[in-house]
Amino acid sequence: MKKKLVASFILALSLMAGIFGCSTDDVGNNNGEKEAAVDTGAKAQYVKMSDDFDISEVDKALYESLFDINSEVKISIDISDEELAKIQEDYDHYQNFNSKSPIYRMCTMTIEINGEKHVLEEVGIRMKGNTSRTDFYDTNKGEVYNLIHFKISFTENFDEEEYYGEEAKVWSDEEARKERKNRTFASLEGLELKWNRDRDTTYMRETYAYQMYRDFGVLAPNNGLSNLVVNDTNWGLYKVYEPVDKIFIERYLDEEDQGGDLYKCGWAGRSNASYSKTSGVAGVEDEDAGKFYAYDLKTNKKTSTHESLTNLINTAKNSGSTEEELEAVLDVDNWLRFMAVSYFLGMPDDLRNNYNNHYVYFKGSTGQAIFIAYDCEICLGINDWNPTGNYMTETDPYASYAYGTNKKQENPIVKRTVCEGGLYTDKYTEILDMIAASKWFSFTTYEVMFGELYSKYAEQAVPDVDVKKFDKQYFEMAIDDTCNNGKQANGNMPVKEYMQKMLDNYKKYRDVQ
Repeated sequence: MKKKLVASFILALSLMAGIFGCSTDDVGNNNGEKEAAVDTGAKAQYVKMSDDFDISEVDKALYESLFDINSEVKISIDISDEELAKIQEDYDHYQNFNSKSPIYRMCTMTIEINGEKHVLEEVGIRMKGNTSRTDFYDTNKGEVYNLIHFKISFTENFDEEEYYGEEAKVWSDEEARKERKNRTFASLEGLELKWNRDRDTTYMRETYAYQMYRDFGVLAPNNGLSNLVVNDTNWGLYKVYEPVDKIFIERYLDEEDQGGDLYKCGWAGRSNASYSKTSGVAGVEDEDAGKFYAYDLKTNKKTSTHESLTNLINTAKNSGSTEEELEAVLDVDNWLRFMAVSYFLGMPDDLRNNYNNHYVYFKGSTGQAIFIAYDCEICLGINDWNPTGNYMTETDPYASYAYGTNKKQENPIVKRTVCEGGLYTDKYTEILDMIAASKWFSFTTYEVMFGELYSKYAEQAVPDVDVKKFDKQYFEMAIDDTCNNGKQANGNMPVKEYMQKMLDNYKKYRDVQ
């Protein structure tokens, strides 16, 4: 009966909002009423797959359905107790010297999309994350007691003696080995799976954030929800992401722009991605040596000299550099859209506020930097980290301040471009205006998307695993971040309240510009 009522609710809202399949030209205010878009000249440009990307119609359909909010996805992992124990042992070993295991263990994975099953054998699986890594498996009892994030590889060969020793796979057929190394599912070499660690009862803040970025022309990974079942045990709802890798670049950029340097950016020891230093901050991570970099190179690992990154930092740091010089190393339109969307999402742990959690890519054709959204979990009122005490709803969009570090802004790109008196403050404001007036800050949009997910996943949301120090009631799905007992989940600010406060706050700062 509950599902029928929810379905009727969704239908009514869908008819009212007209959300599915619409662009940012369909906008609404925070009461869900349609109104004309602000004509700023900064039109939305939804991220689309490049015409140069070589993909079969079958793979394209699979890819699109995997990340379609209207799809129902279930991922089943069959893995032996021995392999689970090895994942735990890998964690223990690398944790001893503050590193993280790169070793994949073996499982069979079944990906079911709208009832259609796809079985992949000998899939690589390992723990994923930085601060989220934790012990999870009792090797003596053979019991799971914590949820963890996973990184999945469809291309793992399991033949490195360094990692697998006597159990290393011996490939008698070199063609079969090459075939495995090139194996994909839905044109993806792997997936990332993350559990609801931030206790977002809507289960979709980050998905919403990525769709918002993409709708405003900023690259961000496609992602969606899935029920995860491990050895016939329900692990609840996991978020499923496409990896940001070489295939990601090929998927979204034209051939002339491919071949550049891609970096995963964030904190590494005492270094961060503030774009203020060039010495010793960029390189290829080495987990076995416990060596990590603020700018972790993911492509051109053997050939890059980091010239493009160095040029970007040095040009931005030079207070005398002109707009023309800055635009030679920075895709300014991408940057301003990235900054504007990030502001409205209110993320204290992002590039601007904590020099963390993003990718930067340098286009092969021009060497210009474009920024890619990543790891946007703490957004739209999440309380996992709330350094301002008000969920970032009172922050100044033009501030020369990093709210996450509680210090003056160190990033010279931010200071030169979008802070008060910056080179591109007017263009930045135009995009901020467009976002404020768009469908993405209409709670009706959020409500409709939540209703679609609720109808499919509410009954699977609470895992059967007894998660250590984590009350199961916080896994329940709810639009207002409340549990059945009426308490707020982890102190999150409800999305509706966040949106209204953020819009009111922006208007306050906008009126004095």
